[in-house]
Amino acid sequence: MTRHRPYPSDLSDARWELIEPTLTTWRAERRGKGLDIGRPPEHDLRRLMGAILYVDRTGIAWRYLPHDFPPWETVYGYFAAWQKEGIFDQLNGLLRRLVREAEGRDSEPTACVLDAQSVKTSANVPATSQGIDRQENRRPQAPYRGGHPRPAPGCLAELAGVSVRTLHHYDEIRLVRPSARTAAGYRAYSAGDVERLREVLAYRRLGFGLREVAELVGDPSTDTVAHLRRLRGLLLERRDRTDAMVAAIDRELEARAKGLKVTPEEQLEMLGARLYDAIGGAYTATRRTEPRIAAQIWDALGDAQMVLNVGAGTGSYEPADRDVTAVEPSAVMRGQRPPGSAPCVAAAAESLPFEDHSFDVAMAVSTVHHWGDPIAGLREMRRVARRVVVLTFDTDEPGWQDRFWLTRDYLPEFAAVLAKFPSLGGMADAIGARAEPVPIPWDCTDGLFEAYWRRPAAYLEDHVRRAMSVWTRVGPEAEQRAVQSLGDDLDSGRWTERNRDLADLDAADLGLRLLIA
Repeated sequence: MTRHRPYPSDLSDARWELIEPTLTTWRAERRGKGLDIGRPPEHDLRRLMGAILYVDRTGIAWRYLPHDFPPWETVYGYFAAWQKEGIFDQLNGLLRRLVREAEGRDSEPTACVLDAQSVKTSANVPATSQGIDRQENRRPQAPYRGGHPRPAPGCLAELAGVSVRTLHHYDEIRLVRPSARTAAGYRAYSAGDVERLREVLAYRRLGFGLREVAELVGDPSTDTVAHLRRLRGLLLERRDRTDAMVAAIDRELEARAKGLKVTPEEQLEMLGARLYDAIGGAYTATRRTEPRIAAQIWDALGDAQMVLNVGAGTGSYEPADRDVTAVEPSAVMRGQRPPGSAPCVAAAAESLPFEDHSFDVAMAVSTVHHWGDPIAGLREMRRVARRVVVLTFDTDEPGWQDRFWLTRDYLPEFAAVLAKFPSLGGMADAIGARAEPVPIPWDCTDGLFEAYWRRPAAYLEDHVRRAMSVWTRVGPEAEQRAVQSLGDDLDSGRWTERNRDLADLDAADLGLRLLIA
């Protein structure tokens, strides 16, 4: 293993010996379940834990990790997995037992103490023996200006409908930090802290990830009123979309009750032009810029300075060093664009509101399949820009449905989704473009449909599938069948046998193509 310069937060050999068995067992179990199929032990577990401890001790953001650690995305991925799968709880339990044994005590406690908050929830403790532990400071103490109380964590958690642990986590990641103090010196939340928490929880319940929420509430140019207006708009749009879907379902139920035949077009009415809106709520959870794909796209942009991004979504792959104008028809997607991103125009690709040759280059990334008329949209891009760069999908190659094991073995309905999609040759001819393949890295950070080709268990996760329009298009019956079959094959080892050749691949050509005109 390559030697790295030591940091004060690094684990000593003795400490590493204590926790190493837990982590190596975890890695072996994941590989056994197919979560790391064929993945070599690329990153040393001790170094990964050292990076996590470095962030914990220094308080830096993940992306500011020194370069002699593994990539910050990898470190954060391990941290999230260990947190989700209870590895940190296991380590805490292990260390607690070792400390107790070193003190000559039993490894496990033989008694427990419940504080006043826990006792108050018990059904078999008499009310006369219940009370308030003043050290917990659950009752509001000193007032704000204007006489309003400063809630302590326990009280605020109850009011907000979250756990105290959630508040502590928000404090640890510097998302919402209690800035006030009670008369007794305990931490409490100021009026501004409560407002910020309210905004954080509201965005979270609308499906935003913590990173996106941090950017939204941290925008110094946006005040409380602006946040409330944005939240109101998002909620009204969600309500309207839900109402429209309910109305479409009611119409189909009425038709079926009368014995009428329901056409495929009518069955898909509840999705229709709002399909992209439907997946938008989950989009930011897994969809982000993949640096290696971005490098290929940005290289194709050449020296262009005025860039139009058509079907821009939340802004992935927009070059930060160019003058970018975005076009996005979905208000849900526009609402999730981070603060400071390029200005975004509400328009469709087939009717761009710009003069001829207004831009040096027009780009479109993984969006053409959402357009009502892809060829018309491509011609519009050619009209408003001198050059065109499009990331799309190739259905010209014979047997293209079999390139990807997911569509070959589990989701044959994928072919029908693209049945009316223009051929790659037809799209290239429409704008006079050449095509070049775009390989997908095995550890692709952008959660597009093919991203997890060497990480099959990811497709079992609902939040991963929700950010892929394919699953919405094939319908719940096909989705449930595919997920069930894949899960069974992962458990039995059949998937591993079928796809053994993938283990040694760092990237795969699964049909992504870059059209450059």
